[in-house]
Amino acid sequence: MLSRFSILLCLLMTLEQLGHYADAVSEWVSEDENTVVRLSGRRDRHEGRIEICVDGVCGSMCHNGFDRQTANVVCRMFGYEEVQRESCCSQYGMPPLEKVNVTVAPSPQPTPSIFPTMVPLPSPSASPPPPAAPEVEVVKRARFWLDGVRCDGDENNIFECDHLPLGESSSNCSMDTTAGVRCNSEGRRSFPFRFLNMRLYCPEDVTNCNACPEPLMPPEVGTDAECSLQIGALGFVQVFLKETRQWHYVSAERWGDNEELSVLCGQLGFPAGLSIPSASDLLGCDPSTDRTCGGERFQREASRVTLRDVDCKINDNRIRVCEHTGFSLTNNPSREVATALCGYTSEHVCPPEEFNVDGIDANGIARTLTLKDRIRLRASAVPNRGRLEVYHDGEWGTVCGDGFTVENANVVCRSLGFGTAENFHIANPTGRWGFDKVWLENVKCIGNETTIESCKHSNWTVKSSRCRDHSHDVIVSCFMPQRDACLHIARFYRDFDPMQPRGISYYPSALVDYLEVNVGEEWGRVCANQGTVTSNHGRLICRQFTKKFLTAIESRNLPLSVDIPRFNGTFICDENDDFIDECSLDFTESNCTSVLIISCTEQLPDLVPDIQLLINSVTNYPHIERRAIDTLSCEIEEGCISNETLSSSPQSIRQLLQFTVMTFNFGLEDARPFANEQEWDYHTCHNHYHSVEEFAIYDLLNLSGERVAESLKASFCLMDSSCIPEFEQQRKYFCMPRTHISIRQSNQGITKGCGDAYGRNTPCQWVDVTDVPDGNYTLVVTINPNNRLQELDFENNQISCIVTITSVVSASGVDTRGLIGSIHGYRQSEASRRSAKIIKCSRRGYSFLM
Repeated sequence: MLSRFSILLCLLMTLEQLGHYADAVSEWVSEDENTVVRLSGRRDRHEGRIEICVDGVCGSMCHNGFDRQTANVVCRMFGYEEVQRESCCSQYGMPPLEKVNVTVAPSPQPTPSIFPTMVPLPSPSASPPPPAAPEVEVVKRARFWLDGVRCDGDENNIFECDHLPLGESSSNCSMDTTAGVRCNSEGRRSFPFRFLNMRLYCPEDVTNCNACPEPLMPPEVGTDAECSLQIGALGFVQVFLKETRQWHYVSAERWGDNEELSVLCGQLGFPAGLSIPSASDLLGCDPSTDRTCGGERFQREASRVTLRDVDCKINDNRIRVCEHTGFSLTNNPSREVATALCGYTSEHVCPPEEFNVDGIDANGIARTLTLKDRIRLRASAVPNRGRLEVYHDGEWGTVCGDGFTVENANVVCRSLGFGTAENFHIANPTGRWGFDKVWLENVKCIGNETTIESCKHSNWTVKSSRCRDHSHDVIVSCFMPQRDACLHIARFYRDFDPMQPRGISYYPSALVDYLEVNVGEEWGRVCANQGTVTSNHGRLICRQFTKKFLTAIESRNLPLSVDIPRFNGTFICDENDDFIDECSLDFTESNCTSVLIISCTEQLPDLVPDIQLLINSVTNYPHIERRAIDTLSCEIEEGCISNETLSSSPQSIRQLLQFTVMTFNFGLEDARPFANEQEWDYHTCHNHYHSVEEFAIYDLLNLSGERVAESLKASFCLMDSSCIPEFEQQRKYFCMPRTHISIRQSNQGITKGCGDAYGRNTPCQWVDVTDVPDGNYTLVVTINPNNRLQELDFENNQISCIVTITSVVSASGVDTRGLIGSIHGYRQSEASRRSAKIIKCSRRGYSFLM
């Protein structure tokens, strides 16, 4: 007979062979009890493989992008304050497996281009050979519930972090890429407080202090301080504790290293920590000996401090991930509290010339590009977040996220004049963010590099197919100085919308954001006069108050019986201003009865003209078309013919440089007409409605930038002409003839992932070069020229092409450019043609060489 002890010992030994003790598993259970996260695979409760069970089905977490911040969130889910070590590669045993059927294709299919060209449909009579039957194999593989998890570090659990949809994982997740952690067991539940934010603070009546952040100013040429350091903010360090809902001073103990200062200033949005002055320097007295120093409130609050013994590393991107003794409040008899002076070094004010290159800036102008000019974040409402792009060899391109780390992101952010990286993530594989070139992959930074180019990388070549289609472009978010301590000149005031019913069921939709300004220390509504607030003002306002994009600027009635101050005027802004508070006010009191509301959104379309299709349309059809004026009835209806040309003889011949324009929507939302459906124009020539006026402008400039010919595309009928394969099923917009009036109000737009093509033979798809001499010119195609349709990025809307126009000389040596010949069929003999050839093209902010 076996004793109870022997049975228990055998049971424990059996469990140990299975990989873990039953009682040695830390677990986290969701509120609905459908999801369980636990550490398994080891005897100790504080370490193991991250195992996730959803509705009883267990799987793992893939190690892609797994970093210390994410590991800290995992450990806090189980009651530990921080991680001791993150791990990968199945260190904690075999993960849960699943059986799947894998289809083996007989032959690989070609990868579609980013800008797909339109091809004719195959003939119905054509019968392609039957494809080879695919083979099906049954294999065992690791089941993954989470992949691509990116945490800021302050989340309550990993499901609050950025990640791929639950159950989806990339192809490189396998049994050898499961994530695991070893948590710091000594810190389990020992720190009751968690913080939400940090700031620099100035007590009242302290003059040696300035917590309102100053932006980086370009150097004044010719001054002695041309490249000297610049102060960003100076003040006392404070932390906001979640449990007390109050701001608290930070202990000055062990707050004297450059690493802590650098990390703090980085979290506050500054690229450098300049110095750590003493509390006496700021207060003008010694708080440890003078109990009146700093005032009664400072003495009281500085006697209880938090966050002691902070020890940061060079690659930490926020104080939260530094080593410290926790956030418990402790007595501080000396009143010595932490301070910081943050700002910009001389290298941030004047980037080293060794990184300068000759190139093309975002406005298409050739000039010397500094370090900051050659790295940018695009397609975002705020300047400190967006798709990472770098400039190399005359072209802008994106960076692939394979192997990307927080160290890489820190280098990027600081080189742009921001602080450390708030977070980064990889573009969703189901959509594309970038286009044209992908420059870098496998970037590895130490953390102290000046630029991402100085880091180890793929040497400007990309081999991975996952990178080449832009599905893994890196999106970086940097810490930027917050202006909470500054005086604001404008704000949003949320109130009821008089155009919406007030019933309780309509409450959410009955609230709108009224724009208010501070004039003479009095807040009031902004009058809705034309020109008061422009689209540029609206973008700065939405950026500051919501970190979103501008959707619309509208007016609402405000009767004089409502006792609310109102002001009429405008904002005076500089082109380099990032937020509305950086502008100045020019407002006076008014008795207007109509005021402004502003709407913002997180998602917008992004219109991008296809540069390669335009090149092909001229290269494949180089001849310049000759047309008589009386054959251009559609062009006359759309207003593409100037009055001067119309006054000439109807039989006079015009010479037209034709080209194709395909406009893709690479944004996050469908592109829809901004005009009301009732305002759409019906065109008898096309037998359909045009929903957008001035959707595109085509200019021809000489090499001095002077316009020599112009054709205005008066209006477009927006539709989905072609789509990227994965968006083909979402195509929904078509140009319907007038007989379909019942559906005309909902059938125009460009679906995200699709494009609208206007072929070279479409009316107004040309510039008139009749009176233009032979030579080199710049053809400029601008989509959405007035920015009336709000987009993620306006900088990629323009294409400029250097084009050469030449005349054909006959065998007799006579220049035949002036010969009219027969106009029947509109095409002339070979001897009387002029031709065009594109030398090179560039996108505004991009470049594409032939």
